[in-house]
Amino acid sequence: MPRSAWFAVPLIALTALAGCAVAPQPQQAPPPAPPPTEAPPPPPGPPTAGSDQDFINQALGLGASEIGMGRLARGKAQSREVYAFAGRMIADYTKANHRLVALAKRLKIDPSPTPDQPPPELITTSGPAFDKQYVDLVLKSHQSAIALFESEANGGQDPRAKHLAREMAVELRHNARVAEAIAKKLGP
Repeated sequence: MPRSAWFAVPLIALTALAGCAVAPQPQQAPPPAPPPTEAPPPPPGPPTAGSDQDFINQALGLGASEIGMGRLARGKAQSREVYAFAGRMIADYTKANHRLVALAKRLKIDPSPTPDQPPPELITTSGPAFDKQYVDLVLKSHQSAIALFESEANGGQDPRAKHLAREMAVELRHNARVAEAIAKKLGP
């Protein structure tokens, strides 16, 4: 095929496609929405424990997520401070999850298995952006965990579960303050 044909073939194809285009139709206003029959459900709030078993399962899930994120951070963190903090999160949440499993056994509760996979958006991030995103996710996770543990401490059924929740809420608040300080150092 001659060289000039290489230019002509795409030009002919584009012309043919342009002829297939449909002129835009004037937009019609959408039909009015029917009146609501009932109020929409409120947005989900912080997690609360409906029972001691719910508390243990939710707390173990939050802990497993923190452990997974911490392991990932130990491999990807750029900042020494983030690296050290991730190590502390792994140690703290491993200890916390062991305490929660021991409590579950005393309460004759069979805890649900909890995978320790970090969030997919954290896996694909690297460099200083990873450090910032990791610390931001830790802060969000700690806010949820604090709400969950305080809910159990104030409304749990078993006094042992309430006591453990009170103790662990103190540590969660401390770790949240440390994460906030690291976030400030990392900047916006």
